[in-house]
Amino acid sequence: MAVLWSGCQGAESEEPGSSLPTQEEVIWLPEGEWPENEWTATLPDPPEGTVERAWITQGNYCAVSMNFTAQQSQDYLERLKEAGFVPVVEDNPQPLQGQEDVISHNLLLQGEQVALSISYLTGGEESFGMSISRERAQ
Repeated sequence: MAVLWSGCQGAESEEPGSSLPTQEEVIWLPEGEWPENEWTATLPDPPEGTVERAWITQGNYCAVSMNFTAQQSQDYLERLKEAGFVPVVEDNPQPLQGQEDVISHNLLLQGEQVALSISYLTGGEESFGMSISRERAQ
């Protein structure tokens, strides 16, 4: 997966250049299931069958990787905004270096209880990743 996990600041991995946390730092949640926990309580459920994996990192945040199409990404962002999440950092789409047909989208949304750091790809490769933090977005 080529999604950038901006919510994983400071997490070190055994694989150079990877932004995913190490095994010791995470609690892996059941694959393919939307996590029902304190981080996701105020978020709308995504479409059935789109959750790839989810994990919680040392109690700091919950991350969810979803297999979304470009349209599903846009639809879910709309549902988040309808649920009261407000953009703190607006999306600034950029082509991936060396893959001009793949566009990277990154934005930050704030809700009453959690902040969402969202990265997703559209174009030749499509994916959606979200980290959920209980800290205020800045």
